This record gives sequence, C-alpha cells and structure tokens, in this order.
Amino acid sequence: MKKGFSLLAVIFFLAIVLLACGFAVKIVVAQMSSVKDEALRLKTFYAAEGAIEWAKAKVAEEPLWYTDPSHSPQDDIKWLIAGALGYKMSVGGTNCKIIREQGKAIIYAIGYNGADIEGSSAVSIIKVQVSGNPPVQTLWKEL
Repeated sequence: MKKGFSLLAVIFFLAIVLLACGFAVKIVVAQMSSVKDEALRLKTFYAAEGAIEWAKAKVAEEPLWYTDPSHSPQDDIKWLIAGALGYKMSVGGTNCKIIREQGKAIIYAIGYNGADIEGSSAVSIIKVQVSGNPPVQTLWKEL
C-alpha cells in the first residue's frame, strides 16, 4: 500500500512540475515575441524619422519637390499606405515611403519592414509640417 501511494505521489508531483514548466515556457515565448515586435516597431519609427530628415533636405534643395498630386482629406492613412506613389527608399535595412503632396507644406514618412507596406508587420507613420526655406519644422505628429 505504501509503495503504491509513493508512486502516485511522485507521478502527481511530476505532473505539477511539468505543468509549471509548460507555463514558464509559454510566458518566455510570449515575452520574446513582444520584445521582437517592439524592436521592429522602433526600427520602423526611426527609419521614418530618418526619411523625414532626408525629405526636409530635399525640400531645402528643391522647394517645389513633391511626390504626389494634392489629395483630400488630409491624413488619409489608407491613401498614404496604398494609393500614394511617394518616394521609396531604404534606411538602415528598413523600407520607407515619403509623400509630399503638390502645393502642400506637409511631409509624411512611412517606415515599414518587408517588401510592401500592406504586408508589413510593423508600420510607423510620421507627419511633419514645414515652412520657409530652408524648411523649418512647425509640427510633428505620429499617426
């Protein structure tokens, strides 16, 4: 009787230890995924900021430079992502799309990973309003 009880106690103890290990592994995997996602989001954000600086230099060089005809409404994210032609470039291994509409003093930069924005797992959009020449930033906003 004692041997049977000892065996059941060991099996029960092992089951609890295995469950605890399973939960610990699940938590570690979730944390790793969260950290990876945040790192990717930061990478696209800083790429978009770099693209904004490039665009401000381009506007200082060519004040009438634009990538797309004027579009309405302002801050139309669907259009910015899928409809606007923009100027595409790579910054630090991350892709960017810069949009400046004709006759407007607003520059948008979209940082994204992967080959296209719509299939990207991380997208950062920054809007900057500039005035004067050389362009002076008067508004900065993350969309």
